[in-house]
Amino acid sequence: MPSIKSLAGRLFKLVFGWYLLLAILVTCFQLGFEFLLIRSTIGADMAALGQSFTPAVADAIWTFDQPLLDSLINGMGQASIITGAKIENSRGDILAKVGRLPDANEAKSDDFLAPFQMHELSLWSKPLTESHVSRELGKMVLYSDRNVVLVRIKYSFMVILINSLVKTAGLWLIFYWAITWRLSKPLTKLSQTVSTLNFRADEIEPVPIEYREQDEVGQLVASLNDMRLRLYTAHRELEQKVVDLAQARDVAEAANRAKSIFLANMSHELRTPLNAILGFSSMMRKDTQLPESPRKNLDIINRSGEHLLALINDILEKAKIDAGRLQPRETPFDLDDMLRDVVDTMHLQVQEKGLQLLIDPSSSFPRFIIGDRDCLRQVLINLIGNAIKFTQQGSILVRLGTRRDESPRLWIEIEDTGPGIAPEDQQRIFEPFVQLGEHSLNKGTGLGLSIARQYLEMMGGGIELESNPGKGARFRIDLPLKEASEITVIPQPVQAGQDVVGLAPGQPEYRILIIEDQSENQLLLSKLMETLGLRIKIAVNGEQGVQLFQSWQPHLIWMNHRPPVIDGCDTARAIRRLPGGKAIKIVAITPSDFMAHRDELLNTGMDDVVSKPYRAHEIHGCLSKQLGLRFIYEIAPEQQALSTKLSPEMLLVVPKELRQQLQHALESLDTELIDRMVEQIGPYDQNLKAVLVKLTDNFDFPAILKVLRNN
Repeated sequence: MPSIKSLAGRLFKLVFGWYLLLAILVTCFQLGFEFLLIRSTIGADMAALGQSFTPAVADAIWTFDQPLLDSLINGMGQASIITGAKIENSRGDILAKVGRLPDANEAKSDDFLAPFQMHELSLWSKPLTESHVSRELGKMVLYSDRNVVLVRIKYSFMVILINSLVKTAGLWLIFYWAITWRLSKPLTKLSQTVSTLNFRADEIEPVPIEYREQDEVGQLVASLNDMRLRLYTAHRELEQKVVDLAQARDVAEAANRAKSIFLANMSHELRTPLNAILGFSSMMRKDTQLPESPRKNLDIINRSGEHLLALINDILEKAKIDAGRLQPRETPFDLDDMLRDVVDTMHLQVQEKGLQLLIDPSSSFPRFIIGDRDCLRQVLINLIGNAIKFTQQGSILVRLGTRRDESPRLWIEIEDTGPGIAPEDQQRIFEPFVQLGEHSLNKGTGLGLSIARQYLEMMGGGIELESNPGKGARFRIDLPLKEASEITVIPQPVQAGQDVVGLAPGQPEYRILIIEDQSENQLLLSKLMETLGLRIKIAVNGEQGVQLFQSWQPHLIWMNHRPPVIDGCDTARAIRRLPGGKAIKIVAITPSDFMAHRDELLNTGMDDVVSKPYRAHEIHGCLSKQLGLRFIYEIAPEQQALSTKLSPEMLLVVPKELRQQLQHALESLDTELIDRMVEQIGPYDQNLKAVLVKLTDNFDFPAILKVLRNN
């Protein structure tokens, strides 16, 4: 704790310093005045002395009586104030002198501090008769040294100095006593009182500090007493509010826990039947012998199920964000591949409305970056889906770019040709459950843009909107840019649109155990496995699953995370403890996609997690990831170009001259020439032509140019 300086000491130093300066000035003035007074007195005494000797000296000069002159001058020299004297005739000759005479310069000095004080008297003869005129006989000059003044004044100086010192010391003592006892001590008491303030729950009302004087300190004491009382009252009120808030917090936490349990249960109850609806409808649609009319009905069922799932996902995503259970998971990924996946995902919606979804060919961005791929993908899907919903004709343009300054950023713009958004709605549109226009009557939950903005903020980015009514809207998202190398990017699993029809030849026979109590899910999973030619067994609870593992030794287990008898996590732990249990792959199937639940399942021994309702391509992708299975795909003709990437090897069949012409057409952005060049490539490779048509339709000229330049 720093040392405390006394207020009395500070005041004393401040006041005493000024007083000492004033005392010195007054004393100096007194001394100067005394000096002048004594000097003036000596001058008067010299004049009186000279006047008394003047007649005798004049007679001695008139009578040429030198002995008398010497006697007179010696007599004047005996005076205490006379340190020197001389008598001169009218010609300036010195007739007699005594004591120390100053030199010519000293004698002429008449300053305040001159070393000599001089008094000069003229000597005149007495007229013998009335008719005679007096004659000037000479002059008599008296000198008094400065030391005479100092000798006389030293006693006065001592008296003045002693008087000043006594007064100063007395005043110092009185002042120090006054500020110490009348000011410092009361303030010290106040300070001690304030420093000991400690409001406790059982503290009684504070006792006022006593101070009888009605002065400034008294006002301070009264204010402090009032403050203590008000602080005591406020503290008691605050304690009561803390108790009330704690009770409200407990109620809110209980409600939040109830909401989380409700959402988990609803997630399970809703996703389980949806899993069967979407799974079986998808499987039935692939039946080539199914008539067209039932197929259309299945399409309606599937689309309705997907729409219902999207609504459920929006609500659950909002619940995850509000509960703070969503954290970004940054991994390296292929931005170009993710972007194409989004475009392919939205392709059907765009096609149904007769719109175009394009990627700006002038876009420039790094292909491999580090970030949350799933969150960014969902943001783009939400923004593009919003643009599709509001745009009746025209196109939706996706544009990408980077800003490289002190903090590199990636920006993505989604621009549509829809009706635009009024200025007063541009902030409100990002609020939860807000919908605008006629679409608010029958489409969506109003959570898409709200979730997108919260995802972006979670990833350290933001979103801006520019729009004018009748001129479309442009959403611009901005994210921190972290580039990755190609070798760090994990390949993505099988994507939708690639229908698996079986296992590639040359692979071992795999055994798959399904631990699932719901008959619909048992049937769906078993059919998906049987379609691939995999051997399966089904356990209806965790205990039976452990027994089948011991007796059958499967390669992979599909584990419902909440089977009867033994919980899924406990079942996984039990299997891991058995011989061979550490090598088996266990995949949890859960209706909850809360990240906290996913991490919890992975920490209990699960190798992967699949959320309900799962898609066939998700199941196939998981099998590929965990067991390394290779599949045979049946890709629809219209999907072939979408699923095939352009590679340098594919262009080797095209003559060099034709490749150069195509490159020139792409660099000049001549679309007609580009179309002609692509048509000329058709005879060489129809698959290559389909890929180029897909890329040029999306204006993805940079992708083609990159491969051409590599060749």
